[in-house]
Amino acid sequence: MAGIEMRVTMLYCPTCTTCMTNQRCRMLSVRLPEDIEKRLDALANATGRSKSYYVRAAVMAKLEDMEDIYMAEAVMERLASGEEKVLTSEEFWRGMDD
Repeated sequence: MAGIEMRVTMLYCPTCTTCMTNQRCRMLSVRLPEDIEKRLDALANATGRSKSYYVRAAVMAKLEDMEDIYMAEAVMERLASGEEKVLTSEEFWRGMDD
């Protein structure tokens, strides 16, 4: 499936009315499969918002989850290699009441 390149329209916008934050925005190119771009276009047309608005919303909604998954996978690798140890609840709580 051929990708579609989209450009988020903000370079730097200190007082942008379409951003969801009060931070300066930077431009980013995103390649999307044609079917996803069509869905995004339909949503933007139906709601009167820009495609950039929905791309930003999707990134902001999922970025923290993706960071958490990455960190969890790193811990699992350290556990598998023996670099990190799992404590039993007794080991964890031992000495906490002192």
